[in-house]
Amino acid sequence: MSEQQCMGLTGKGTRCTRKVVEGTQYCKLHNPDKPKEQPIFDRTLNPTQLLKPQTHDATKNLELDDYEVLFLRADEYKAKREQTIKYLLTGTPLDYLMQIASPGWETSSVYLVYGANNVGKTQLANTMAVLNDFDVIWIDGGEDTFRPQRIEEIAKLRGKNPEEVIKRIHVAHAFNASHLEAICAKIPSLFMDLVEQEDGKIHRVFKKAVLQTGKIGLVILDSIAPTFRTQYQGRENLFDRQSGLMNVIMYLRIISQWFNCVVIVTDQIIENPNNTFAFGGPWISQRPVGGPTVTHNFDFQLRFRPSKGNIRVATIMDSSNTPMGEIEFKITSRGIEPVEEPQPR
Repeated sequence: MSEQQCMGLTGKGTRCTRKVVEGTQYCKLHNPDKPKEQPIFDRTLNPTQLLKPQTHDATKNLELDDYEVLFLRADEYKAKREQTIKYLLTGTPLDYLMQIASPGWETSSVYLVYGANNVGKTQLANTMAVLNDFDVIWIDGGEDTFRPQRIEEIAKLRGKNPEEVIKRIHVAHAFNASHLEAICAKIPSLFMDLVEQEDGKIHRVFKKAVLQTGKIGLVILDSIAPTFRTQYQGRENLFDRQSGLMNVIMYLRIISQWFNCVVIVTDQIIENPNNTFAFGGPWISQRPVGGPTVTHNFDFQLRFRPSKGNIRVATIMDSSNTPMGEIEFKITSRGIEPVEEPQPR
């Protein structure tokens, strides 16, 4: 079959035809016996299936009877959350901002921290990694921002043992968007085991041999955008880029629930030139990279913006249970610190 015939049948133009001919995109005309496969999480309640990514045949439709449906009354759901949700306090000024409606940073939650360059996103991650009492997973999303020397500096100035702090931080570098997806998908199997308890049920437990404290309390992805912006350029690749972003966010959400930990994701920004001179300052036109795929899938959204000198302003832009608020902080050799006695606006 010629390329011209393939172009007419696929209806996606020359770029799509080149991908099909090179074998990088599934096409029934060229590969009729090859199913389209992608690693996903089977989202049933069976932990054996949940721990390892499964191979899903996109040509097979799941029947409704294959899904397990469970409803809880609101009071039962509240009691379940109270038993599992904990609050992480790190000693940063943003803790006071989080305490407007809750005691601190919620576990089993995913936080988005976005802003322009040099507003303190990575410094927040450094400070929380040092002050957190449990193991930390640090995923470098392409900006290569992790510096052990900076971690040791903050730990020493805050009275922590730098060697102990460094040992409990586990770092992985993503080289492209697909690699980032693979890292996030494999974290559960790298740090957890399936163990059958006396009641006959299979439970997920942390691997004590690879963890210094026996538990992971914080997962950091800094940042989610660079690899996707580089690998998927142009409007014709928008679907693949947004699907990849959604996969990463889904994996991180599952990790936050299984590990019962705090997940912090930093993101770059894009400018809307139509709103550059809007009332409230130029940062009003700033939006996180990824569009609605990113903004609609995080439990909390924090926007950082610059102020005078080394002063920065953190704003809660979206939250399910915390009202909007602002607080000032400064960046010093000790990480991020309050400008004065922290008082949320």
